[in-house]
Amino acid sequence: MIESATTLHERTKHAPGEEDIEEIHLELITNVKRAILTTESQQYELVSKVGEGSFGEVWLAREVSSKKSVAVKLLTLVSREFLNTLRSEWQILTTCQKLTDGVVRILDSNFESTPQFYVMEYCSRGSLAKYLDRLTLKQAVKIISEVAKTLSILHDHDIYHLDLKPNNILISKSGKPKLADFGLLSICLKRGLTLTLTPRYAAPELFKEIRISYAADVYSLGLILAESLGIPPGKAREGYVAKAKHLPYRLRSLIQRMLDSNPEKIPRADEVADELKNILYEIKEKKSPDDLSILLLTLEEEYRNIIKKLNKGPLTMADLKRAKMIYLKAKSLLDKVSGRKVL
Repeated sequence: MIESATTLHERTKHAPGEEDIEEIHLELITNVKRAILTTESQQYELVSKVGEGSFGEVWLAREVSSKKSVAVKLLTLVSREFLNTLRSEWQILTTCQKLTDGVVRILDSNFESTPQFYVMEYCSRGSLAKYLDRLTLKQAVKIISEVAKTLSILHDHDIYHLDLKPNNILISKSGKPKLADFGLLSICLKRGLTLTLTPRYAAPELFKEIRISYAADVYSLGLILAESLGIPPGKAREGYVAKAKHLPYRLRSLIQRMLDSNPEKIPRADEVADELKNILYEIKEKKSPDDLSILLLTLEEEYRNIIKKLNKGPLTMADLKRAKMIYLKAKSLLDKVSGRKVL
């Protein structure tokens, strides 16, 4: 069973006979602020909170011995029934990082402390969410292509994310996108537990009792790709992508396939990664109309300078060669803009 965040919060908060999770949360956070968290091999000093989720908070911390920055996930907003589920998430993440470097690495953990926590690599550039409104076409395609490649590797091992959203795609210091909060939904569904879902990015079948497959991840990734190109998820679901003529046709076509209402028609993640790689190559090879216009204006200015020289007297051989080069460059650019040969 899956509920919205609001419904789950109200059910958990007011259910008779259950612990008040918010109260536990406040008490634990009061105890751990400015504290040193300890595992069998290391100590970590909390620095500042950097994120919040259904099961707790993510903090920036420092490894005491090396002063290296890490991320610590405090498992505070959970009832006891979820503790085993969260341990399973840790196990999934440790498995995933052996398969690909496109998943946030697990470094350490302590499931015997209060609160329980685990330590992850710190992705200093934050999540994709903070960059959605400032990505170029090339950047958006490149990032989503890398995420699709990571998903394809994990899907081959029957590991599904099922809660893909910009906040779960973290950007490392080197600029590589990495997946976080992996596999919780699938674990909970298998155990009959209730889990918060992000409706904005969730595939339609996740609201129904349908077999879980790669299609849910690819659908969510299609919404994220559309949003990174300026099309909100709601509009993308309604078929607005087909009307986005400012995007390359091949890219529009791929996004539409990723958002097909029939999960069986949705392409696999490896197909998406390959197609995005080809689209990225085309984008790099083909200059946009705006870029071409700027080049044409530059050539026009050079041509005017040659005309000025001609008015003052005979042109040198170098001037004539320059004039011919300008003509050939301008002709080539006009061919690209118009899509036909210019005489």
